[in-house]
Amino acid sequence: LAIASTTTSANVSALLQANLGAASDIGFDVIACGDQVKEKKPAPDIYRLVLASLRLPAETCIAFEDSANGLRAAKAAGLAN
Repeated sequence: LAIASTTTSANVSALLQANLGAASDIGFDVIACGDQVKEKKPAPDIYRLVLASLRLPAETCIAFEDSANGLRAAKAAGLAN
């Protein structure tokens, strides 16, 4: 299970803590943020980083997105959504 967000790591941490509590990152194998890649969504960079970190091929993964740019990024990286 991973997070592929275009926001900063500080924002992701704050959102997770506010919504899931102090140990909110425990359930995720990878948390990748926009400040770790060159191009943000709709570019597939963040998804490619997550896939490489998980060591999984895109065709074995699924993305859940909340925006059109996120869907474009996931599709461009080869993920189902």
